[in-house]
Amino acid sequence: MRNYSLYFLFLLLAHPVVMQAQQDIPKKELIEMMALSTSFTFLDLYKSDSKIIPRGYKRIHQSEPTVLDNVYQVYRTEDQAVITFRGSTANPASWMENLYSAMIPASDTLYLKDKQVIYSFAQHEKAAVHTGYAIAILLIHEALINQVKELNSVGVYDIIFTGHSQGGSLADMSRAYFENLPKGTIDAKNRFKTYSFGSPMCGNHYFAAEYNYRFTQNGKSYRIINPEDIVPSFPLNFETGNQFTKENIVAWLTGAKEFDLKKLGLDILVGQFEGGLQSYVKKSNEMIHKLLTFQYGEVKLPRYVEDINYAEVGK
Repeated sequence: MRNYSLYFLFLLLAHPVVMQAQQDIPKKELIEMMALSTSFTFLDLYKSDSKIIPRGYKRIHQSEPTVLDNVYQVYRTEDQAVITFRGSTANPASWMENLYSAMIPASDTLYLKDKQVIYSFAQHEKAAVHTGYAIAILLIHEALINQVKELNSVGVYDIIFTGHSQGGSLADMSRAYFENLPKGTIDAKNRFKTYSFGSPMCGNHYFAAEYNYRFTQNGKSYRIINPEDIVPSFPLNFETGNQFTKENIVAWLTGAKEFDLKKLGLDILVGQFEGGLQSYVKKSNEMIHKLLTFQYGEVKLPRYVEDINYAEVGK
């Protein structure tokens, strides 16, 4: 029998993470997902991942790299499947995907080489998502749907999305995509779950609030991070919040809360520069878009939203 405690210890050392504060997290399954997410690292370093794959899991598919250097694997047990996404690589295209952080509407239409793609990652009309991660999923969305249908054809309907770092964000985005597919696209018997490790944020407050309400609160999505790791705080969130709320004023006057002069100064600074930061994000992303078009072919996007403030899922 394999020693999952040793796997867990290795993974904590290799990818320092801390479980979110949920007492009901299924620990055995968590460790298995951490192991599967580490497959790509083992293959890269040791050319074999046989020592890290949990007993009972069999890899049945590994995709070819996309233009953004994304790769996913599909694993099966007797009654469950796992789709795991590779994290960032040294390929410049992979980092171009991370930096493509201007947000587009969570539901809209885009064109990939003149092919119309109608997509939805959330239902709220103000929800918005990371452009790079959205494109990454939409480049492979048909292949992912076909993988799910093939799993369904052999009676597998319990499917987990997982990944580390960039791969964790793609796991969250994939979950959001599949949960918002038009009725009848896939079998309604499918049951999805998500484990993301050390993942950057992938949408604004409206996206995160809807995601958490629909998937996190019922124990069907977990985001595991190390609070000291800077990656989960990206893309940069310039919305620090307003100190002068009714609740804060009452708390200050009653002595229940200390006045945070440092945070007030940061709020003022952000307020002065946020417009410039929005402009910088959009202009830099226009350059990234040109590079993507040069490498892949014409990509037509919806208009970027004004929001540049990301929020965490999985809490």
